[in-house]
Amino acid sequence: MTSFLRPLAYRYRWIYDTVTAVSSLSVGGVEHLRGLGVDALHSRLQTGAAVLDLCCGSGEAAAPWLAKGFQVTGLDVSPLALSLAAQRHPDLIRVEGLAEDPPLADASFDAIQLSVALHEFPRREREQVLQACLRLLRPGGWLVLVD
Repeated sequence: MTSFLRPLAYRYRWIYDTVTAVSSLSVGGVEHLRGLGVDALHSRLQTGAAVLDLCCGSGEAAAPWLAKGFQVTGLDVSPLALSLAAQRHPDLIRVEGLAEDPPLADASFDAIQLSVALHEFPRREREQVLQACLRLLRPGGWLVLVD
């Protein structure tokens, strides 16, 4: 399960924005941070490919994928985060569930993005999250970790 900061960050947007701004400094800012995954893979995937944004939060990291024409599913454990994602990114397919045991079909994604969330899981759960990614990826699929 994630740290106590994540629920607070969903409730008080300024916390989320501050943490994101500080954590993005090393890669050139928030927009660059959010676009790292799609920038790396957009030429390797067909338009419309199925992409999972694991631990999607309010969908901000999914937005660049949506803008490039990918079919993006966002999974998060927080109903509040998914509600925000629905408001901000109506094209995002939203699924409530645990990253360690996502309620999604095997081999159903061409790419999975896990952005600025893996560090919040204890070691055992991190291993479960990564195993779930292997289960969900199609053969030849891509896993993008930004953390």
